Formats: sequence, structure tokens, C-alpha cells
Amino acid sequence: MIERTTDGFTYSGVENLNSNPTLYISNHRDIALDSLFLNFARYLEGMPTVRIAIGDNLLDSSFFEKIMRLNKSFVYTGT
Repeated sequence: MIERTTDGFTYSGVENLNSNPTLYISNHRDIALDSLFLNFARYLEGMPTVRIAIGDNLLDSSFFEKIMRLNKSFVYTGT
């Protein structure tokens, strides 16, 4: 996916992350891909991957919902 959708993948600053529970907030540019890249960098560094909260409004197909759940997502149902 990285090779097909980007010019490359680099990351830095992992030495600033700690092992305590942390909240990361996406800028909503691409809520699925941002978390995938974050998880990939953490995986490469031997760190636990993160979970992602997504709104039920983003799940327009059962296929996408299954993919997001594979990415350790949980669904928030809005009112």
C-alpha cells in the first residue's frame, strides 16, 4: 500500500513516545490511513499498536467495517 499510494514512508520522533496509555488525535485527513501508518511505525519499532475509534457514519459497507476492525478499531455510535 505504501508503494502504491505514496512517494515513500519515513517517520521520526519515536524516542519521544512513552509506554503509558496515550491519546493520539488525527487531523481527520485520512482517519483510516493515518492510524495504519502510526501502527506500522510502532510495529517496526517493536511497540504495541494503537486502537482507533471511528464513527458509525464512516461505515458505509460491511467490507470497510471488517477492514477497520482488523486495524484494531472500535465503532462509536453517534446520536
